[in-house]
Amino acid sequence: MTTSRYYATTLPDWAAGLPPVQRWLPYRWDALHPELLRLWGGLDDDSDEPADHPLGRVFPHGVAVGPAANKLVERTPLADELLLEATLAAVDRLAREPRRATADLLAVSFSTHDKVGHAWGQESWETLDVFLRLDRLLGRLLARLDRRYGADGYSVVLTSDHGATRGIGGRGPERILPETIIGAAEQAALRLLGAGHWIAAADVPYIYLARAARALPAARQAELVAQVAQSIARLPGIAFAVPSASVTGDCETRATTAAARCRAVYPQVSGELIFGTGPHAFVSDDRQQTTSHGSPNDDDALVPLLIASPGLAPARHDEEVSALRVAATLAELLGTREPLGGQRSLLP
Repeated sequence: MTTSRYYATTLPDWAAGLPPVQRWLPYRWDALHPELLRLWGGLDDDSDEPADHPLGRVFPHGVAVGPAANKLVERTPLADELLLEATLAAVDRLAREPRRATADLLAVSFSTHDKVGHAWGQESWETLDVFLRLDRLLGRLLARLDRRYGADGYSVVLTSDHGATRGIGGRGPERILPETIIGAAEQAALRLLGAGHWIAAADVPYIYLARAARALPAARQAELVAQVAQSIARLPGIAFAVPSASVTGDCETRATTAAARCRAVYPQVSGELIFGTGPHAFVSDDRQQTTSHGSPNDDDALVPLLIASPGLAPARHDEEVSALRVAATLAELLGTREPLGGQRSLLP
């Protein structure tokens, strides 16, 4: 558990007594429902999974006592279990406080499925196993809230900050190496300008020009960016590559994908070119990762949003809404002002 000194200089009393992770070590991770995993299919012991994965490619996975234990635990269900124990301790402590007219906000981020998805892939047995376990953990949390506050004594907003890139055809997603993108950019610059240091870096989703390129006359620099964009756009797995200047301005008036690109460009910070991968590709040279996220594709950008609140009738809404509207909705539930920069319209 961490916090800045702005909020606290020590752990709260309810957290100080929580046992350290070493109490559960050594830890063995077995599949919760192996027969269900076999029926489901998915990928197990797949060639896209790292051969030298520190936890191994197949069940069971074990974490031994040692200096690497804390980092390895992050990639196992034990991490979510420990977070749940801390959350339940916080709920119990809050429930003992005198009731107030205002509501309390409890924000919890169960993130093991993110770590596991990166390590073994979205279609892996490990990822499905973590989601099956997470379903149980959420049930335990809601049961404790029911017991402490009553079924009509609290509201729940459940969502995710992103999705992930899926594979296709029984394989994991296509990996694009950053050096491949840099190489295409440098070759385009070489053809146009000759030898020189023209490209500084590729940092998804941007290409940054080197100082010499930024010192070019505006028209020549624009020609360079256009040539580099065309070269990168031709790479397998790349969906688009365009000058950043071409996607900025009036973001709210643009279509969904174009609006996302527009908001991703920040003056003086973003690169001169913005690019994105196709639906089943990701950029990474980390061989311990089998997938990633951050593209504008639906698998990455669309996430479910569930809200349960006293007096709210059951309903399903299929339209896409901005995640920024979650803040305004939470503010309404809490009876406070929405954060600066949040969208004022509430969720339906």
